[in-house]
Formats: sequence, structure tokens, C-alpha cells
Amino acid sequence: MVETVDPETGMVTSSEMRPIDIKNRFRDEASRKAFSSIQKRLRAVTKDSPNVSPEYVDFIAELQYRHVAKRARILNQSVDQVVSRIKFGKLKDATAGGSFIPASETQGPYKVLFTERATDKTLIHEISHSWLLEMSDDYFFMSQIDPETMNADQKEYWQAMQDAAELLGMQNIGELNNKEAGQQTRIQEAFAQTAEKYI
Repeated sequence: MVETVDPETGMVTSSEMRPIDIKNRFRDEASRKAFSSIQKRLRAVTKDSPNVSPEYVDFIAELQYRHVAKRARILNQSVDQVVSRIKFGKLKDATAGGSFIPASETQGPYKVLFTERATDKTLIHEISHSWLLEMSDDYFFMSQIDPETMNADQKEYWQAMQDAAELLGMQNIGELNNKEAGQQTRIQEAFAQTAEKYI
């Protein structure tokens, strides 16, 4: 159920989230394949979480797909390359709803893990950790591009990096990887809680 507030009247209306029509939403086969991969993996790792709605999983899958597709265009990589850098999994016997493990600790792709305690909010919280780390990882690549030659997606991403750095009290988002572990955790949590609030 999605609630919307009319800014003029203040009235709240509710509407059901609808299933995603893959064939009409994603017109080419590569896009359908990438979205379906994300959707299936997210559904599989949250199927035992009673507080995660399938409709919200689909919403997050589409959001993650659009993020991945845009990042691929920005970095001049294939969508498959970008999708392969994040893995979803289950976490057993944990008190939290989920966990994020950066690539530096896995010696491979990022891992976003969910438990039976996960809620709709857990999905966006844990996945947003990967977004911040990706921004930090991509900072050097982006800083090498002349702003005059950036395409529209690159300009938007560059601005998002500046905004995130300012929000999180850093001179640039690339500094995140150089912070000590405790500072990184505090910064990551601040970003994830902001993402939770606004998405």
C-alpha cells in the first residue's frame, strides 16, 4: 500500500502497488534479463521474511536495476558487469534485519544479506550502503573527466557525489575509503538512514 499526501488539501490517499509489467517497462531483452536477475535474487532472499511485501521487493528491484543501468552508462560498462558486483544472500541467526559486507571484506562483490527479521525498510537501508560505496569507488574515474565533456548522466552523478560529500561532512566522496572503520560505519549509517527516509 502506497500513501500519497496532496500538498494543497493535506488529504492522504492510498493505492495498491501494481506488479511490474516487464515486457512493456523494459523493451529490450538485455534490460529484461538484467531486471529479472535482480528481481529473482531479491525475491529469493526475502521469501522467508514475513515483513517484506513482494510488491516492495519488485519496487526495490526496479530501483536497483535503474541505478545499475545508469551507472553502467556513466562508467561505459555493460549492465552485466555492474550487476555482477553485488550479491544478495540470506543471513541466519542474526538480531538485525540485514547486513552489508563491502567488497574489501569479501575479496569479491559487495554482499547484501537479509534475515527473516527484514522489513521493507531493511531492503532500501542495506542496498543503499552499496550505492554510497560505489560513489566512493567511482570518484576517481569521475574526477578524471572534464566537466565540460560530461554527458547528462555523468553530470548528474558528479553532482550527487558533491551533494553526498557535503551531507556527510567530507571534502569529496572518494575520502570514504580512506576513513578508519568506525568513521566509515558512522558515515554509512547516516547515508542509509537518509535513503530510508526519502525512499
